[in-house]
Amino acid sequence: MGSIPWRQSVRPNPQAIEPTPNLPDRKAEIIDATIRVIRRDGWGRATIRAIAGEMGLTTGVLWHYFADKGDILKAALRKALEPWRLSLKQALADPDPWQALEIMFLPEDGIMQSQFSHIWPNVVSEIRQEPELWALYRQEYGAIRDDIANLIARCQGRGFIDPRRNCKVEADRLCALVDGLMMAVVGEPDRFPPTHVREIVAYHFEQLGRVWPAAADLGS
Repeated sequence: MGSIPWRQSVRPNPQAIEPTPNLPDRKAEIIDATIRVIRRDGWGRATIRAIAGEMGLTTGVLWHYFADKGDILKAALRKALEPWRLSLKQALADPDPWQALEIMFLPEDGIMQSQFSHIWPNVVSEIRQEPELWALYRQEYGAIRDDIANLIARCQGRGFIDPRRNCKVEADRLCALVDGLMMAVVGEPDRFPPTHVREIVAYHFEQLGRVWPAAADLGS
């Protein structure tokens, strides 16, 4: 896919368009419409015209709520990662951090989902072409990994995970596993149905979890 035009070259006069009174609700509607377009047509086709058309609006209305197309795409990216942030917030407050970690990464449908799970490889590929979006992605995902590391550290403090393990490394391993599985599910859905994906993640947890291996097995 080609690069995403980052800013609209010509913008209408905002004074000529009557805004919708309820700003937060309309902004949320625009973000949701953007996500629907991306899920259906791909990130690269989430144009201002396509987003406005999804809502049955003229393109000019969108400028009352966002400074430019980049702001809309940033908001859509944040919304796509929101399930992870909310799940981690709940998990970090859970009195049983190990169970919270398992519930977060082992839902019944096989793998933790985001708004763009089924097109995630293409989304990441497109985002990499836009420096501001890529910086936002790295910032948001970095914060998610840090929270996962904190959750793993809580598990270590409660005796669920060997304290000799590096919690940041384990967080990166877990995120890399999930990212790879998302790509595998998209590329080979027959080989990676939800039940098999769940087995893979469960096996990782079995290796990570309650039975502490010998020091030699950890490379000590």
